[in-house]
Amino acid sequence: MSLPERYLLADLIDHDWSGTRILGCPLLLFEGRHDYNANSEVAAEWIAKVQSAAKRFVWFEHSGHLPMTEEPGKFVVPLVSFARPFAEKAGDVAP
Repeated sequence: MSLPERYLLADLIDHDWSGTRILGCPLLLFEGRHDYNANSEVAAEWIAKVQSAAKRFVWFEHSGHLPMTEEPGKFVVPLVSFARPFAEKAGDVAP
């Protein structure tokens, strides 16, 4: 496990998100319809209950756990249309 995974990913994985109902940040979930590693149906139910200033749930009908490689064309669209404006506002985009 790399250094970032050891200190960042572990906390995310170990945290019980089921009780989280309010987030103070934008929320974007990309979920593969055929993901057998993470339950996408549970994620869809959870995001419906979460309050956030901005949130999007994107289904990838022909993907499993890796929609960024299984449907790369579809994957980039919500990144550009939803996530990039937040990055621009924060001054964190490539020229």
